[in-house]
Amino acid sequence: MLKKLNEIQIGGNKDTICITLVLLPIIMITPLFYSTKIHIFTAFLSFIGMIGISYRLLDEYRRAHKLETSTKFKSSPPPVNVDIYKSYEIGYTSDTAVSIRLYFEIMTRHIMIIGQSGTGKSVLVRNILFQHAIQGGGLMHIDGKNDQGDFLKFYSLMCSIGRGDDVLVVNIDFPELSNTYNPILYGDPDEVATRIISLIPSSENNPGSDHYRTEATVALTIFVGALQQAGLAYSMIDLALLLMSDKALMELDERLSAIDEYHEAAINFKTLLSKFIKKGRIDGQALKDMFGGVGGRIFMLGTNKFGEITNNYNPDIKLFDVITQNKILWVMLPTLGKTEAANAFGKILVSDLRTAVSWVLKLPESQKPSPLFLASMDEAGSYVNDSWGRLFEQARSARIVMMPAVQTDANYKKISPELLSIVEGNSWSKIYLKVGDLDTAERIVKNIGTTKSIKYTLTNTESNSQSKQNLQVAPNATAGDGTGQSYGHQEVDVDIITAPQIEALGIGECILTVGGRDIYHLQMPMVKAEHEHPFQVNRLGVDMPEKGLSLKLNYKKYIDVVKLQRELSAEDSKYENLDRPIKK
Repeated sequence: MLKKLNEIQIGGNKDTICITLVLLPIIMITPLFYSTKIHIFTAFLSFIGMIGISYRLLDEYRRAHKLETSTKFKSSPPPVNVDIYKSYEIGYTSDTAVSIRLYFEIMTRHIMIIGQSGTGKSVLVRNILFQHAIQGGGLMHIDGKNDQGDFLKFYSLMCSIGRGDDVLVVNIDFPELSNTYNPILYGDPDEVATRIISLIPSSENNPGSDHYRTEATVALTIFVGALQQAGLAYSMIDLALLLMSDKALMELDERLSAIDEYHEAAINFKTLLSKFIKKGRIDGQALKDMFGGVGGRIFMLGTNKFGEITNNYNPDIKLFDVITQNKILWVMLPTLGKTEAANAFGKILVSDLRTAVSWVLKLPESQKPSPLFLASMDEAGSYVNDSWGRLFEQARSARIVMMPAVQTDANYKKISPELLSIVEGNSWSKIYLKVGDLDTAERIVKNIGTTKSIKYTLTNTESNSQSKQNLQVAPNATAGDGTGQSYGHQEVDVDIITAPQIEALGIGECILTVGGRDIYHLQMPMVKAEHEHPFQVNRLGVDMPEKGLSLKLNYKKYIDVVKLQRELSAEDSKYENLDRPIKK
């Protein structure tokens, strides 16, 4: 307390006057100044002095609640009558230090986050996820940076509120610390085929590419239908080998015929195989021409450390269950060390989320997520595709909140020129942190809009005149000077915030816009657990290979894997050079 008082540094003329006024009644009680009227007057003066001293003594408190920033910006009035149990705190206004919260109803209209690395984006997201978990809601967070430390901090927070057992994790780098997840196992054949085909990059205005995608989608639908009719579970590696091996295809055909050769799935499968048969046997090259692209990508996700997670017939993670059972899923994507495979995994994960959302939409309102389900996607531009925008339109009705985060507009534009507009148009709330890209900053300024301001003008006028006759008998001339001023004002539109102000935002600062009407300059709080908790994987599923296709167990019988790996991307060779995690 004494240290705080010392920091206030009482002194100077104003403080001296105030202290004198406070002490004045002590002087006035002496017999020399005794008078009732004088006592009343001195009491009043003493009261004024006490107010002045109190103001100075509270200066430390006021400084603690005044958030320092180089960006001068006046926030909109805060919302009133906010229910803290049905809202999330985003931060405190820099000018008034008032807490700003987002209602559940606003959250269902989605949140868009833009900010460069190191500006507090991860802290902001973790804060929102933490508050959501406290409310009992389920969530999925995709970490495109693969930050092991960030996950451990989050896990400790979940343990601190008693939700450690609800946490599921996909950790590509360290499968032994990961739950299992088979993204192609569940759903009808059309849904699974759509998920798989999302691995192939779309090429606009390319009829050949569109034709290939359509042909591959139809064929994949038939293949998956055949597997389901045969009663076989399957994994990534199973499907990859099936798409690349004529021997595996013939064995599946024989199994279908033995079950019911007149079943629609069996007939469709046999009809499809007939396209590849030449001289009484399946043409491997024709098979490769149709499925080589998608088969190679599936193979990447079915081998090495990806395969340890995906090759499971009864996986721990089923996205529909995660959503409906309020589970907490954290996905770590190694987009830097394993770029191609990690991006492919992210694409199929997001596609699986679309399937789960479509299932949730079919549920009665009483069975939809309550509270909301939060889908957070950091570095979203690395693993989404152009069809991802449709998910925003469906998710709201399913009570699922989309919260993507990117560094710049370019992360969306490189996928599709329209994707940025789709995400922005479907996000009621937008959070802008410091950005290093001028184009992004200028777009943010335009998006925030303008306000009316009065522009004052002051005009000075000065005149000088002189005249005389050209021909005169006597000197005769006239001269005059004049000055004047005029004042004026007009209403003009000015930017609420400028691009330099966006670029000058400090770490932990952000601009929040809600519905395009309310705008806040916020300082974001940081939440962290008091104690670190050692991570333990919550195993839910039991591997049952006897019920699956299990081509992986006999892969040498079906395909020359060494030759296949030689033909695939060299990206796969980078996957093993990874450090071990630090276990806390």
